[in-house]
Amino acid sequence: MLSRYCNFLGHVSGVVTRCRNIITLTRKHPIEAPSREWDAGIIPKLKVEQQIYEVTVKDEVDHTLEVLLTSDVPGLGTTGTVVKIHRNRFWRYLYPLQLAELPTKDRVKYFRSLSKNSGRPILCGDAYESEQRLRNMTLYIPMNPAVDWQLNPKHVKIAFRRYGFVVDEESITLPSQPVTRNSSASPFTISVKIDHVVDVPVSCRIFLYQKLDNFTCTQPPTDAVDLSPSNQAALVHFDRYYTQSYGPIAWCAMRVALLSPPTKVAVLNRAFETFTDENEDYARRGRLDLVKTLSGYQSLLSQSGSTATSNTDLDEEATVADEPAAPHSPRQFIGRADNSIPETVNLTEFVPVTEFIGESEIFTRECDRDVAFVPTDLRTNTNCGTRWELVDEDWNLPDALRVKCPKYGKLGGYHKPTFANGQFDFYPIDLGSVLVVLALNLNPGDTLLDLCAAPGGKTVTALQTLKPRRLVCVDNSLSRLQRLQHVLNTHGLVDAPSGPKVDVVHESSFNNFIKSALPVEERLFDKVLVDVPCSSDRHALTSDEGSLFSRGKSKARANLPELQSMLLRRGMSFCRVGGSVVYSTCTLSPAQNQAVIELCLDRVNSSENGARFALSNVFPLIRWFELAQRDLGLRLVPVFASQSATEPVGMLVAPVLSANYGPTFICKLKRIC
Repeated sequence: MLSRYCNFLGHVSGVVTRCRNIITLTRKHPIEAPSREWDAGIIPKLKVEQQIYEVTVKDEVDHTLEVLLTSDVPGLGTTGTVVKIHRNRFWRYLYPLQLAELPTKDRVKYFRSLSKNSGRPILCGDAYESEQRLRNMTLYIPMNPAVDWQLNPKHVKIAFRRYGFVVDEESITLPSQPVTRNSSASPFTISVKIDHVVDVPVSCRIFLYQKLDNFTCTQPPTDAVDLSPSNQAALVHFDRYYTQSYGPIAWCAMRVALLSPPTKVAVLNRAFETFTDENEDYARRGRLDLVKTLSGYQSLLSQSGSTATSNTDLDEEATVADEPAAPHSPRQFIGRADNSIPETVNLTEFVPVTEFIGESEIFTRECDRDVAFVPTDLRTNTNCGTRWELVDEDWNLPDALRVKCPKYGKLGGYHKPTFANGQFDFYPIDLGSVLVVLALNLNPGDTLLDLCAAPGGKTVTALQTLKPRRLVCVDNSLSRLQRLQHVLNTHGLVDAPSGPKVDVVHESSFNNFIKSALPVEERLFDKVLVDVPCSSDRHALTSDEGSLFSRGKSKARANLPELQSMLLRRGMSFCRVGGSVVYSTCTLSPAQNQAVIELCLDRVNSSENGARFALSNVFPLIRWFELAQRDLGLRLVPVFASQSATEPVGMLVAPVLSANYGPTFICKLKRIC
């Protein structure tokens, strides 16, 4: 049938250009070509005559509609502008927030009269996209080092062409101080006027090129690496999901940080031969000691009413007036907006949540998804009624732990660890992972269970506190357990006579180990660390190894919340009364963070086994790092329940470019009975 149809097309090829009706054929069987089976010779390849096609009718329905903007919307237009957008975008995002409405003659006239008096410049369409690109780029301007020159707008115009921008010389404003060959080493900022409306600052650097031959010159330096297909899939997924979860502004900042090299801290190894508590080498390099830096803000934390203690000697006479208050970090919410129209157009006001939207639902549900991002102040009343009990505890710092951190705003990594006599001098790790160990709030003589322990960074940090009496490490991968054992042997005090008892156990034999190797009174642990597998946002954007965004991994990625809740409930079952469970991930996904906590708390507290868990109040720890933010730069924000802005669930290390840690989500649960 198909061959005869193709022959017919061949006969009428001379009149095809005059046909008005176009028939589209879509292959119905097979939908996906089994190329591997064909290549292996398992099945013969299908001929054209054996494939089944069907006629596809093109959908001519127009899904766009004209709407009237009732407020200035960057990227769309100013107040009183009538624009044509997709209907879902209007009903789901603009209309509930009173940013647009269906136009009538009277309303158009009214809002256009308001826009005449506003005078606020708003860019739309391609101009808005160009503004965002210019604000987040560094323009390299190639110049000849062999001659004397002074930068002029024409040089900048030519440099912009290399990046795909066409800019008039009249729209370029150079810095007041002339840029010459002698001053080319310093970065500078120019201003570009877009559509004669908005002046956009652009960071610039001079690149002194070298002519290699008559046809070849050196190119401006760059560390950019093309994203692999799995990296691109992860980035598209994050752009779509996190833009709605955190808002476009907050997500853009975190997006740039995740695509940039991470910042690491050094956990010093006390078993290294040249270890000293006062390491002058790190001090000369401008590295800060984490415990000592936090201890310096102990008095301010006590005066703010938080419950926290430290074993170090602190100045009790320090007052709040002695230290300026650190800036407050914003917090983010994700929720469903109310169906009724808000009474205010103030976008900084919290919209009450009626339903939590999971990561998988946000792509599959056909009903409206009115997700609202609302930044508010960090300070909140934590004493209001909550669905779960909130308990306070005395926070302490491990005196023996030595963590060296770069100063806030200092970019650059550490040298490679030194290996001598079977030990490395330090372990490079993310500061968010160290914060997970601090959240355990270890006490001398504690027993610690570390589920999903490999590759061992948090385990090494816990050992360096010298507080656990016994440490049991569990994982379900034999290769990861072998790597974990190597890390413990080269970074810890495993073989020390006075060190803790460390056991590395495969998950399949963990129950037998509990029954046979541990006495009855030690089968429940004082502290349990559940660092669950997750989408690993930073790793998914920078590496293909083990990425859940690779082809064929969509089912495993969708099942992550179920696996995480199972591991958390398993960890909660091994916690003794009065003990604590710390749940952590390295993702920004609310479906893998607070949603898992809420599900497990509801299930465990409503079960018939009598176990009851409460949320630990982490606001003192957040406040502690907030005070030290000007030194460490760590951006730590609280995370609230999906249906309430007054129920603190945990805390989140948000990645920022100046202190590129995280992302790390941390929640602490305490067993009360």
